[in-house]
Amino acid sequence: MSGASRAPQEKWFAVKPSGPLRANTSDGSMPLLYAGMGIAVVPEFMIVEELADGRIERLLDGWALPGGAIHWVTPPGTRRHLRVNLLGEYLAAKLAGKNGVSVRAASNESDGRR
Repeated sequence: MSGASRAPQEKWFAVKPSGPLRANTSDGSMPLLYAGMGIAVVPEFMIVEELADGRIERLLDGWALPGGAIHWVTPPGTRRHLRVNLLGEYLAAKLAGKNGVSVRAASNESDGRR
């Protein structure tokens, strides 16, 4: 990752890591982190346990990227299989309230379901 970032003290700094390995997905970067082979920007909810037990450590304590979103998308106007609904409910329950994650249901305008 390269580019300018802002620290909590409003100072600007540039980060441009270099090296022989690069990954652009969590699946690729997490094993490298565990092996001590690099740095990564990943959502905190993905690494809560690893931070707590010391497998990885935070480099820029108190700094974070702006928030993002995770979207659960299903086809509109069709009946969803029970397994799809259960998985959506499970994920919402697991993520709700973790590290500032909020969960809200969007209404399905074609049939009024949530």
